[in-house]
Amino acid sequence: MHWWTRLLLALLAMSVAPVPGWGQGGPPTVESERRVVLRVEAVAGQPRIVRAVKGERIRLAVEANRPIVLHIHGLGIEIMATSDRPGEALIIAKATGRFPVHVHDTHDPKAPTAQHHRAPFAYLEVYPK
Repeated sequence: MHWWTRLLLALLAMSVAPVPGWGQGGPPTVESERRVVLRVEAVAGQPRIVRAVKGERIRLAVEANRPIVLHIHGLGIEIMATSDRPGEALIIAKATGRFPVHVHDTHDPKAPTAQHHRAPFAYLEVYPK
């Protein structure tokens, strides 16, 4: 038997392997998400660490006592929040690494990058599966 015939037979065997279907365990489910609340107050403490695993879905809620924009570096995510209007974003952890989270004080919610960076408010750490 030629090598290419063996390769073709191996590929065919893989393509007909049993795959769980709708009748075996029900329809696929939407991945669950974890909710994390970050509270931004006037007194800064140690940076909070939010840990996730690659592929995890995190609903990040931001509560603040003043107008702010929370910025997650490397992911291009900005969340606006005020004392009377919390902000929220769904983050799907696609990249692994340690991403600093900064808070920008702003009196103009349409100018999220008007302030310079201070020490990170928190870190988002995404680990491989």
